[in-house]
Amino acid sequence: MYKQIRNYVIIGFISTAVNYFFFFILFHFGTNYLAASAIGFIAGTFVAYIMNRTFTFESVIESRKKEFGLYLLVYLVSLCLNLLVLRLLVSGLGINPLISNLFAIGVAMVSNFTGLKLFVFRKKKLDQPI
Repeated sequence: MYKQIRNYVIIGFISTAVNYFFFFILFHFGTNYLAASAIGFIAGTFVAYIMNRTFTFESVIESRKKEFGLYLLVYLVSLCLNLLVLRLLVSGLGINPLISNLFAIGVAMVSNFTGLKLFVFRKKKLDQPI
């Protein structure tokens, strides 16, 4: 489990860097910040999927389309949770967005790992079909 968490965190940093790279470049060249952020998020999600599937989790779903769909669903839920936490901390408690975002990212990382481990890359029980 320690190796899984370590790999997940390392891949998280890499996919975050990809996300921010796309955001920065697109925003720098005049793309709307929301569009640039969405494109960066998508790029980071693809990188994270490929790397997590290869290095972090054991895949047990035979259909890659189904697996990727579940992966995106987990990330979408985590994104919503991230935005909710961010909004609550900034608007509700008046905490600086730069600090609040660190907490929101932490919540999303835990949410992603849990969702991926329980729903996407869960270990197959011998007597239970997937």
